[in-house]
Amino acid sequence: FLETFYPRVVLATLNQRFDKLLEKENGVQVEVAEVGGEVLRLVVEHIYTGKVRPNLVNRENAKELLAAAEIFEVEELKEEAAIFMAKHLDKENAIDVMTKDIFVGSVSNNAFAWVANNFQTFLDSEPLKKRMFVELGVGQLSHLLRQRGLMLWDKQGLYLPALEREKQLFFFVMAYVAHDKATRLPDLTRLLACLKLPLLVESQVLSPAVMAEGLGEKVEELSGVLSEVLEPWDSLQVGFCWKGSFILP
Repeated sequence: FLETFYPRVVLATLNQRFDKLLEKENGVQVEVAEVGGEVLRLVVEHIYTGKVRPNLVNRENAKELLAAAEIFEVEELKEEAAIFMAKHLDKENAIDVMTKDIFVGSVSNNAFAWVANNFQTFLDSEPLKKRMFVELGVGQLSHLLRQRGLMLWDKQGLYLPALEREKQLFFFVMAYVAHDKATRLPDLTRLLACLKLPLLVESQVLSPAVMAEGLGEKVEELSGVLSEVLEPWDSLQVGFCWKGSFILP
């Protein structure tokens, strides 16, 4: 492909990343596992011509084009792909807009609000939920959980009552921590503080015993982590007898 349409020496001169790839592969063949052939062709075309043709970016290629532009450090293509994604938020690209460095300020905040408003969709999809477990940092998840528009609904499309909503968010937070327990357990208190704790404590959902079972930790160890969170609500925990469990991903 490169040899047929674009002289390699020109590409190597115009783009340092291509130059390094060609040198690494001895100029025989260039393979970029993260990028498909069509998107790679668009990147090479831009490097060679220096132009962005109209309607280059669409819903099908925006994410991959952004990834390719980042790999080859092509700023103009990065901006074109990022602008398109920001203007066309959907469940496939919203997490990228929340997490990638190119999206900042109000653009990133808009994605957080969009995901919050559609959070049930993300909880109901195992691939999307897994992406949140893997790609969202603790600070990003905290920001998401604090969004005013974060609502959940049942199969009939009716919004869940406050307690049921908080219980689902609680189990999601616990599963998120369990996904990378060694790194995230110290931030469990910070994450739980984003929830409506009085509801969870009074309904006897939040307890060291329940979380110890799910996280595979000793109760006394988790009690230390949770003491600052639970102490203000000690008066609500009288007569605790709730039992429960949750399934980790």
